[in-house]
Amino acid sequence: MPEADARPVRALLVPLQGGRMLLLPNAAVAEVVALRDLVPAADDAPDWQLGTMPWRGLALPAVSYEALRGEPATAPGPGAQVIVLNSLGEALAVGYYGLVAAGIPHLMAVGDGMVQATAAPGEGGYALCDLLLGESRAPIPDLDAIEAQGVAAGD
Repeated sequence: MPEADARPVRALLVPLQGGRMLLLPNAAVAEVVALRDLVPAADDAPDWQLGTMPWRGLALPAVSYEALRGEPATAPGPGAQVIVLNSLGEALAVGYYGLVAAGIPHLMAVGDGMVQATAAPGEGGYALCDLLLGESRAPIPDLDAIEAQGVAAGD
């Protein structure tokens, strides 16, 4: 049997606070929008739960990936974007949630030879693995685990 052609996977390279990047599969992304009208989370909410923002008639939960991984929570800066993700399961009532990005993500095709998996994900988890893109390290988030946190926090 002939070997199947390895086609590049379309992905978004998402800028995070501190100049780091996150790699998201394009198929998980519903839309990218500017962060606006954020309603802050309740005082007793976890640090990673930034609040909600209006999106297509829904109250979209806004999440800080950095805070999920155990880094200090910081307020989104000017130019922050929200990567609206399709919920993979039925854990979230609204069917979508948003990861807050430090800026505009870039679409890229990721193919064999372009990435190299590193050892287990770093601090705080919530990553399936970290990938090396050239000299940069970019985690691929564990979207199931992130959604499960949304349920644990009362969604």
